[in-house]
Amino acid sequence: MAEQQKTAAEERSEALSTLGVGGGILTALLARKPIFRTGKKVIKGIRGLMDSGKKATDDISDVTDQSMVSAPSKNIADDMAAYESLTKQQAAARKLKDADIQFVEEAQKRVKENPLTLAGRNLSERADESVHGSALFDYIATFPGMGRKKGYVASADAWASYFKKPSQQKVGNIKLEITRDELFDTNIAKFDKDGNLTGGYLKLAKDENVPVSARTLLEMVARNPANNTGVIKIGNSATPQLQPVVDDFIDTFENSYARVMSHVKKTAGEDSSFFKTLQGNIDDHFEVWMNFQGRNYGTYLQPNTQADRNFIQTYRKMMKTIQDNKQALEETGFMVDDVLKPLNNKFKKFENVVANSGKPLQRDQNAYYSSTNDAYRQYGSETYDNDIVFFKVSDPDASIFGRGFRQPSHHYTSEVPNALYHIRYGRRTVQKSDELSGTADQEKIYVVDELQSDVHQKMRKELLDSGVFDGKPENRLNPINANFLNALFRDRRLEKFNEIEDLLNTQVTTKGRLSKEAQDKYKKLSAEFKSIDEAQTSEALGKNSLQVMQEIYRKNDVDFMPLFNDQRGWGAHALKLMVKRASNDGVDYIGISPAEMVSLKKATRKIKNLRFYGNARGTAGYRNYTLNDQLTNPKQTAELPQILKDLAKQYNSEAKTIMVSKSDPKKPFKVFRETDIFDAGEEIFTYTKTEHMGAFKTQIEAEKFASRVGGGIKEMSADDPDLYYPVFALKITPEMAKLPQKLYKSKGGLVVNIFKW
Repeated sequence: MAEQQKTAAEERSEALSTLGVGGGILTALLARKPIFRTGKKVIKGIRGLMDSGKKATDDISDVTDQSMVSAPSKNIADDMAAYESLTKQQAAARKLKDADIQFVEEAQKRVKENPLTLAGRNLSERADESVHGSALFDYIATFPGMGRKKGYVASADAWASYFKKPSQQKVGNIKLEITRDELFDTNIAKFDKDGNLTGGYLKLAKDENVPVSARTLLEMVARNPANNTGVIKIGNSATPQLQPVVDDFIDTFENSYARVMSHVKKTAGEDSSFFKTLQGNIDDHFEVWMNFQGRNYGTYLQPNTQADRNFIQTYRKMMKTIQDNKQALEETGFMVDDVLKPLNNKFKKFENVVANSGKPLQRDQNAYYSSTNDAYRQYGSETYDNDIVFFKVSDPDASIFGRGFRQPSHHYTSEVPNALYHIRYGRRTVQKSDELSGTADQEKIYVVDELQSDVHQKMRKELLDSGVFDGKPENRLNPINANFLNALFRDRRLEKFNEIEDLLNTQVTTKGRLSKEAQDKYKKLSAEFKSIDEAQTSEALGKNSLQVMQEIYRKNDVDFMPLFNDQRGWGAHALKLMVKRASNDGVDYIGISPAEMVSLKKATRKIKNLRFYGNARGTAGYRNYTLNDQLTNPKQTAELPQILKDLAKQYNSEAKTIMVSKSDPKKPFKVFRETDIFDAGEEIFTYTKTEHMGAFKTQIEAEKFASRVGGGIKEMSADDPDLYYPVFALKITPEMAKLPQKLYKSKGGLVVNIFKW
């Protein structure tokens, strides 16, 4: 075994020497030297080498064979075998180069047609709604400093200068601002505060004097886990048509049964057995209907798939009661079909949506207001929604995620291994106003109660505890696109082909033959090309180096996760997803539950919660209020409200405080509980005194619900001002549904220099 390891190390060393890579850190990596023993200096040197690789693939377009390079004159070589070898080598290499050219040109075309969509990838039917657009991808595709003749390559310095300069690139009306965050997460480049290139693939390419192809960089962006997210819905949103279909059926059922009972009461009397049967059915209806709403609307009660199945059967039996007595009813002049036909038609839709193709209405039994999440939710919403955004692991060779990535336990460890964050929210109703020009049942809002990334919380603590990384996220070891060597070999191979092609074209064009000097140069270039080609084709080097890098990452004490920044990163990602969700669902606003209602009132009062969620004004402070020994600032915009303001500016909308319902205004009977009024400094918030547990159309439903969960009952009209509380919110415009969202975005989308912040 030891001998096999030695042989592998020797083969890698030989391949590296072929490539022209010197000794130092990269050689140490590939030779499996215990580099962590060499200390902090060496660790700093390998930070820029940590990035995930895979085989070069064409995931943008199908590539067709291109015409080969013209055969050189027979005067080039007397040896026929050498001539044939040259022709074959150049033809195969030319084909790969032409494929790279077509790849980039197809990307350029698609970027122009559909900016911020990863060359149209995000527009496909299989695209996940959690994936946002990459400005970096479009920026690379439109770089003017690369030429077609060489296969769209440029020096590492040229790329670095392009990324550092204030952006002048536009696609249509979209200015392609890029950020250091995306360059770092993708592992293309890392810059220090002075703009010096200190890490990433560009740093390695610069050190080894290898030109960088646009295709290599585009594929790195496409492989960034931040561009390969998925979302799992575990709350009400998993079955979006549930409420309208069920509500419609229940309304029809109650009206139909009321007509039948009224007729039986008149003709047979209240003491008749048939009337008592119908009355018993209605009592059962109120019980099962209340429980169903409690499980699946505001979801105060625990979801139960079997109870939902029984819910369907209950109404099938109650409808059968009328059918079984059809003859008796018709003999007394009641037209049963006038009632049963429309009811049966709606029952079919009702049964289909509740049965949900044999799946539970909510995919997770914990997606409800349990005692464990009481501190994170505001009761009374018309829906209970809970989304988990995660990184997909589709290609283990291209990503450390799934094999080498470590993730701490989090809220949904069993549900999603590679979770990025979860977001809890619910649909509520906006108070009617002349300004909104709406009615109580027209204007809707998704209100975010909790947004949390367990993995980023743990990573932040790891960074603070780490002496190696100085508590700075930009100093983390980055495992994304970790196989730099795969890309380096391909770009070096392309460079050697271009050198050979230039030599042959120049000599044949000017002299019709190769000089002795040119022959010697060709032999040298050809040998280098062949060695690089064989090393790349074997794939052994790339796989071995990736394994070594995984081992290094596993030994590190600090995890890595892209989109680290709360406001610019995963927090902005979540609210952009909410914009999409609201646009798709026909919801008019998205908003943030004010701290005085949830994050401060229900949980421990922490200044970081106030600065993250903000209050109803969208600010991170109250007048003369000190929290955790710090005076809060009532003029400082909180982080999530600031993201809403930025989105409003970007999409010509508005972000402001609006009044939102504590429970469904269309259901007048409220089950509520009284709590302590929240106060902060000089401010007292009377609207925090009551919290609605649920709302119902009838008093009997409310009474049954209150008997289960506790609380008082109060009848409230839709225009009762006490029904509403203030929420800082963003108005959803039609443009938001049409225009793409940028994945990485700095302040307001107006930053012109990536080193200014």
